[in-house]
Parts: sequence; C-alpha cells; structure tokens
Amino acid sequence: MNLVRTAALLPHIAPFAATCPDFLVEQAVRVAAIEFAERSRAWRHVVQVDVSGGYTTILTGTFDGEEYPLIFVTGGNEYEATAGVDATTDMSNLARTASVIHEIEFAEFDGTPLDPIQFTTLQNWPEGQPRYITQTAPNTVRLIPFRPGKLEISLFLKPTALVEFGTQAADPLFDRFNVLPEHFISLHGMTLARGALQRVLSMPDEAWSNPKEAARYGAEFQRDLAASFRSNMRGQQRAKIRTKFQDF
Repeated sequence: MNLVRTAALLPHIAPFAATCPDFLVEQAVRVAAIEFAERSRAWRHVVQVDVSGGYTTILTGTFDGEEYPLIFVTGGNEYEATAGVDATTDMSNLARTASVIHEIEFAEFDGTPLDPIQFTTLQNWPEGQPRYITQTAPNTVRLIPFRPGKLEISLFLKPTALVEFGTQAADPLFDRFNVLPEHFISLHGMTLARGALQRVLSMPDEAWSNPKEAARYGAEFQRDLAASFRSNMRGQQRAKIRTKFQDF
C-alpha cells in the first residue's frame, strides 16, 4: 500500500487558514485521520503470513522508499507472558510504525477461524492447533496454542499519534509520521480537510483563529463521520454489512 504525505491536502486547507504554518496543518490532518479511521474502519489491511515462532513483521505501506511495518507476536506458551515481548527481541521498529491496530476484524489459522479471547481468562494452555487469538500488548497478536502454519488476519488500522521531526535535512519540520494511505486522500480528502480546519481554526489567540468557522467545519466533519462507517463497510460494491462483527 502506498502512503501519501498529509501535505497533499494543503491546497484544500491553506486558503481558509492562510497564515497557519504548514506543519501545524499537516498535524491537524493526521489528527482528523485518526478519528476518521476509528469511526469509519476505512483502513483495512488483510494479509496472510507464514508463522514459525518468534516475531513476524508485516509491512503495511511505503513512503519515499521507507517501509512502515507492524510487528506481531506469533508465539504461544513458548514465550513469557510479560507484555508479549522477551528480552532478546529488538522492538525498535515498533516505535517507527506509521499505523497502529484499531481493531482486529477476523483471524484464521490454516483456514480455521480463531476465537478472540482475553489472555487472562486462560487457566490452562491447550495443546494442538491454534484455537484462540489474543493480545498481551498493543499492536501484537498471540496464537494459543502455538504451531507453525499460515495466519490470515484482517486488521482495521489508524494512523499513529507519534511525532518525529528532523528526519529530512532539507525539510526539518517534516514529521515522518504525517503520512496516510493513498485512498484516504483520494476518496476522503475533503472530509479530512474539514476535520483539520476545525482543529486549526479553533486554536485560541492566533492570527488564523476563527471559532465560528471552526464550529461550522466541525459540524460538517461530524456529519461525514456519521455516514462513513456504513459506506466503508458496504464498500464500493455496496454489499450487505455482516450482521456478526468480531470486535477484539
């Protein structure tokens, strides 16, 4: 999946907040995108991976040649149940992801659906083929019991709230996390622009502050959010929405 810089929406926002610095506008776009992704489930990532133990990295997108991964715990009772991480694992990439898991829609192991379960409810670890999927830390999943095989998982993602400046010498105010899926811009750009304008124009005591217009854009943004979940669940093929939704 291609990721696009939030600056792509500046032409839709800057004319209405002309003196607001671009980096603040980009931050506002990402904040709007986080809320939009939570409400709409518009960022779905479905992937199949072969798991063999340890930690498996799943790529979710690239921007400017850089890969943005998610890291999953794919082990079962072979691993200590302490935050899903053992002392020998390099988790540095986890802090560099542009997306985080909002919800897990479904998971299957070798074609068999996995049941979601709270990790603390397991009194005795079963043996055999994986039957359950659980979490012991955000942005990780754990299979119980563990066995090598093929995991298929559908995730609803959202942008991270992390901030990291200074990664581009030519643009020191570039925040490397200000990137979004391309379809957020092409299909939902105006919705995100309204959400960003609400945030920017409601900043107090700035040259571009305009509480009245902020309230108007906020109302339009909330209207778009209210309609976004059903439209994204049905998709462009306008299929009926599943009546049974697995909420992890």
